[in-house]
Amino acid sequence: MRKNKAGERSTVIQAALYLRMSTDNQQYSIDNQAEAIRRYAQEHSMVIVKKYVDPGKSGLSLQK
Repeated sequence: MRKNKAGERSTVIQAALYLRMSTDNQQYSIDNQAEAIRRYAQEHSMVIVKKYVDPGKSGLSLQK
Protein backbone atom coordinates (compact mmCIF):
# COMPACT_ATOMS: atom_id res chain seq x y z
CA MET A 1 0.00 0.00 0.00
CA ARG A 2 1.08 3.54 -0.75
CA LYS A 3 -0.32 6.87 0.25
CA ASN A 4 -1.72 9.08 -2.49
CA LYS A 5 -1.39 12.86 -2.67
CA ALA A 6 -4.25 13.28 -0.18
CA GLY A 7 -2.43 11.03 2.31
CA GLU A 8 -4.92 8.20 1.84
CA ARG A 9 -3.82 4.60 1.42
CA SER A 10 -4.06 3.34 -2.14
CA THR A 11 -3.42 0.05 -3.88
CA VAL A 12 -0.23 -0.23 -5.89
CA ILE A 13 -0.71 -1.52 -9.41
CA GLN A 14 2.08 -3.52 -10.99
CA ALA A 15 2.85 -2.51 -14.56
CA ALA A 16 5.30 -3.23 -17.35
CA LEU A 17 7.03 -0.91 -19.80
CA TYR A 18 6.68 -1.83 -23.46
CA LEU A 19 8.94 0.37 -25.53
CA ARG A 20 9.04 0.15 -29.31
CA MET A 21 10.99 1.97 -31.97
CA SER A 22 9.87 1.16 -35.49
CA THR A 23 12.48 3.15 -37.41
CA ASP A 24 15.76 4.92 -36.74
CA ASN A 25 14.10 8.25 -37.60
CA GLN A 26 11.14 7.94 -35.24
CA GLN A 27 10.52 11.11 -33.24
CA TYR A 28 9.97 9.42 -29.87
CA SER A 29 13.06 7.56 -28.75
CA ILE A 30 13.03 4.56 -26.43
CA ASP A 31 14.41 6.75 -23.63
CA ASN A 32 11.72 9.43 -24.13
CA GLN A 33 8.97 6.80 -24.13
CA ALA A 34 10.35 5.23 -20.94
CA GLU A 35 10.49 8.56 -19.11
CA ALA A 36 6.91 9.48 -20.09
CA ILE A 37 5.61 6.07 -18.98
CA ARG A 38 7.54 6.22 -15.69
CA ARG A 39 6.03 9.64 -14.90
CA TYR A 40 2.53 8.36 -15.72
CA ALA A 41 3.06 5.26 -13.57
CA GLN A 42 4.25 7.31 -10.61
CA GLU A 43 1.27 9.69 -10.87
CA HIS A 44 -1.16 6.74 -10.93
CA SER A 45 0.26 4.62 -8.07
CA MET A 46 1.83 2.09 -10.44
CA VAL A 47 5.09 0.26 -9.90
CA ILE A 48 6.99 -0.86 -12.99
CA VAL A 49 8.08 -4.44 -12.44
CA LYS A 50 9.11 -5.48 -15.96
CA LYS A 51 10.51 -3.82 -19.07
CA TYR A 52 10.13 -5.01 -22.67
CA VAL A 53 12.06 -3.26 -25.44
CA ASP A 54 11.54 -3.72 -29.18
CA PRO A 55 14.03 -1.54 -31.05
CA GLY A 56 12.32 -2.49 -34.32
CA LYS A 57 15.54 -2.93 -36.24
CA SER A 58 15.36 -5.73 -38.72
CA GLY A 59 18.31 -7.88 -39.70
CA LEU A 60 16.80 -8.10 -43.19
CA SER A 61 18.41 -6.09 -45.98
CA LEU A 62 16.72 -5.92 -49.38
CA GLN A 63 18.16 -4.60 -52.61
CA LYS A 64 16.02 -4.13 -55.75
